[in-house]
Amino acid sequence: MSSHTLRNYIEYLEDEINQCLISEDWGDNKDEVENALYTVSEIKSKIDDIERENNELKEKLEKFEEIMDSLQEVKDALEENIDSIANTVY
Repeated sequence: MSSHTLRNYIEYLEDEINQCLISEDWGDNKDEVENALYTVSEIKSKIDDIERENNELKEKLEKFEEIMDSLQEVKDALEENIDSIANTVY
């Protein structure tokens, strides 16, 4: 399940719990309903943290790939120079 899908589901749960609180449709379970709302809020916060970390990792991966591409270009240029020097020597 993607974080986007999970976020949608958690937001749906949050809306449902809020509706219970607004309509006072909790019976003898008001504390449990409020605890559920708190738990949903905590889960949303953790999803935000995970998404933020995931985005940071994506940025680092992109930078790493750019560095690797640059290193490959340097390697290719060095190999060409070595071949050129070798051909000159022989």
